[in-house]
Amino acid sequence: MTAGWVEALGTGSTRNPHRRKVLADEKNIEAYKPGAANRIGTALRDGWGIFVAVLEFIARIWRLILIAALLITGITLCNKHFRMRNNRVS
Repeated sequence: MTAGWVEALGTGSTRNPHRRKVLADEKNIEAYKPGAANRIGTALRDGWGIFVAVLEFIARIWRLILIAALLITGITLCNKHFRMRNNRVS
C-alpha cells in the first residue's frame, strides 16, 4: 500500500505528502513570542558573541592602542616640561 502512493507521488520519498499551513493571528501577536527563558538565553548568547567580538577587535589593533598611548604620554610630558621651563624663565 505504501509503495502505491509513493509511486503516484513520483518523488521516491516516503514523507507524508500532506502539508501544513500556518495562518497569522495578527490580533494575538503575543502567541508568537518565545518564552522568557528562551529570550534570556538568546540575549546571553548574543551578548557573549558581541563581547568576544570586541575582545578580538582589541586584540587585532593592540599596536595602534600602544602607539596612541605612547603619543599621548609623550605629548603630555612635553607640555609639562615646556610649562615648567616657561615658568622658570619668567
